[in-house]
Amino acid sequence: MFTTLISPSLWQLQKAWSKLDKLKHTLDFLSYEKYTNLVRQSGLEITHIETWERIVNFSDIYALMNHFKLTGTSMPKSNMSNGLKGRKLFKDLEAAYPKNLCDGSLPLSYQYLFIIAKA
Repeated sequence: MFTTLISPSLWQLQKAWSKLDKLKHTLDFLSYEKYTNLVRQSGLEITHIETWERIVNFSDIYALMNHFKLTGTSMPKSNMSNGLKGRKLFKDLEAAYPKNLCDGSLPLSYQYLFIIAKA
């Protein structure tokens, strides 16, 4: 039994970063299909599978980035030296970020996969 994040989790943040540079700023998530194939290839039978999405809205880019710090989320180590430095970078990232049309907040999507499998 396991739960994990799957693609396209964090797509809004990935899209915003892609407008600023070509560096990798988030972790890659496997797809639903990749996980189900891996489980089946390991010889297990999937007895229950469930997916759901959770969208968290943030007032600004500082609150969004603080969310990662508070949850203990890691970012790719290779880009930490090039990472979050300076107010201009935060302002540019926020300007590139897709906004919620209703209230202008910054949405961040998490896609979850829950699998129960047996031998």
